Amino acid sequence: MRKGKLQAWRQAVLTLAIILGTASTCLGGEPTPFFKKFYDSIQSNIREEYDVAQRLVETERLRKAQAGEPPLTSDQVKLGFEGVRSILYHKAVSMALCYEQSGTVNKDLHERENKFKECISVKLAQLAEQSLKLSKLGEYLTSIGKQKYQRCEMKARDFENESRLPPYDFLQNSDGPKLLDFGLMNECLLAGL
Repeated sequence: MRKGKLQAWRQAVLTLAIILGTASTCLGGEPTPFFKKFYDSIQSNIREEYDVAQRLVETERLRKAQAGEPPLTSDQVKLGFEGVRSILYHKAVSMALCYEQSGTVNKDLHERENKFKECISVKLAQLAEQSLKLSKLGEYLTSIGKQKYQRCEMKARDFENESRLPPYDFLQNSDGPKLLDFGLMNECLLAGL
């Protein structure tokens, strides 16, 4: 997505989310939490990003074939898509949590919007930085050890938000994706090295 389109998309999503939050408050009863409605409202945009990733894999496959390079193995493709699913799941949850943290519907709309944008900016930058660090550590998995990796993964898992905001159907695989605190995961993996 180009930057201008991304900004317009974020603005539209924020406006929709605020409307959904206001509507659920006005209707009374036991409505779905406004951050969950927001999470549901961005599903099609996250799906679009996933579809773009699929097209990029096909483009790379064709490029490698034309260049006479060895093709990606099925394991490489599978691992790549697991990474894409994980990053997109973390992105969607981060956005929903930022929306939740941006305050109640009683706050000034401009203040909420600014707080939301600031939170998104910080969370997505952290996600990019921490997932990059974790992917580099993945190269050293054999020296870290599978048991340590699994122990750190359990420590870093965000079970509460996984249950509040489960992955969209198209992001699910046999065991995930798991919602992780990448900073905590990296810290745990690097401990004792």
